[in-house]
Amino acid sequence: MQGGGTVEKKKPPKSKNGDPLCQICKNEDEDFIKNTKLVTLTKDCEHPICPSCLSKFIDNQFLEKRRSFLLLKCPWDGCDELIPYSVFKLHASKKSMDKHDLLLKTIPPVKKEGDNTIYSMKEMGYEYTKDKLELRCIVEGLKGEKFHFISERHYNALGQAIVKHIQDGMKDNFKMKEVFLDKTNENNIFLSPDALTNKEKLLVLIQGSGPVRPGQWARSLCFNENLHTGSCDNYIEQAYKEGYGVIVLNPNHNSVPKSEYVESNKVKYNFFDPVKPRNLKRDCTVPIKNSESPPKHTVYVWDNFISKAQAKDIVIVAHSAGGWATMELLRNRGDEVLKRLRCVGFTDSVHEVEEDDPENVQKFILENAINWVTSNKELDTYIKTPRRTSGCVCLSAGHTVHENTSESCRTSLFKFFAKKLTQKS
Repeated sequence: MQGGGTVEKKKPPKSKNGDPLCQICKNEDEDFIKNTKLVTLTKDCEHPICPSCLSKFIDNQFLEKRRSFLLLKCPWDGCDELIPYSVFKLHASKKSMDKHDLLLKTIPPVKKEGDNTIYSMKEMGYEYTKDKLELRCIVEGLKGEKFHFISERHYNALGQAIVKHIQDGMKDNFKMKEVFLDKTNENNIFLSPDALTNKEKLLVLIQGSGPVRPGQWARSLCFNENLHTGSCDNYIEQAYKEGYGVIVLNPNHNSVPKSEYVESNKVKYNFFDPVKPRNLKRDCTVPIKNSESPPKHTVYVWDNFISKAQAKDIVIVAHSAGGWATMELLRNRGDEVLKRLRCVGFTDSVHEVEEDDPENVQKFILENAINWVTSNKELDTYIKTPRRTSGCVCLSAGHTVHENTSESCRTSLFKFFAKKLTQKS
């Protein structure tokens, strides 16, 4: 260690004569050293590589491990320097460059400044298969391949296209109505045709935190698995079959960039920028009225939509941070909500029931909620957890991955709802 706690850089290998060696093959043959011009990746990287080793390394990382051609790191263990895009193009094999050229077709034309319309999935060279609903490339030469990450901006743009695809399906296939909560048309929720008129029962879906929007449980699953696990479609379909009206909330869309920031942001659509976009600081954004936070959004939707629904019985499915929003709803509108709320299905929720929460709220959660949590145990196996954490029984969701819990426990969750509603009757 050097002064100040910085880690001392490892020195690149050298021959017995002090000549620099390729840090991969470390070939000390004199003719090789004499006739090979080693490649130095960047001025800050002191780890030279011979061209043949660099080409093989690129093939391994880019073709076999499917990493981004913009984010390949120096092969030296512990070195975080990226291989410059220009170096990649100069030393990549023909096979790598052919794949690179095809992937460029998944990068749509840059939009004009100020154009905030969302790209379509087709524009980005992807679609979902009709049978398994898996994301696959449709570019000639890459047809059928899974998503290949290029940059965070590329990923986000396709993520927005996927949201549009899901929400278009909610409107077309489930005839759901898209409702914007204010005149700026920024925060939208979705209501089934009978959401407000169904006199029997209403299902409210509240997703977790992050970039997920109405109709999604997890964006990563929409990319890497399928829409059966990543979207709420199966929940909506089963709810319809069982006679529920449905309202899907949008608790995570809490602010928008200031207009002056958008106008000055020159790299918004620079898909070749390897740097991950940073979250905008508060002084660069404007809060969305009535949706400034997940709890405020949830309370507002209750006040203006759910409370006005005719259903005598209401149930909630809350995934991850959706549980926090649910608890805040009960803390702020508990007496009113508990008149019709019959039960809550938490899916690996991160909520907590506090000791100073109203007694009727604590009692309701204890008696009328289940949290299906990540576990390697069989579905519905009892999981012992501190009562204060969930305030209710915890059962195995039958899956070890947080994002998969909602779909994994869906059948059990609906059975729990049916049982509770029958008991109430």
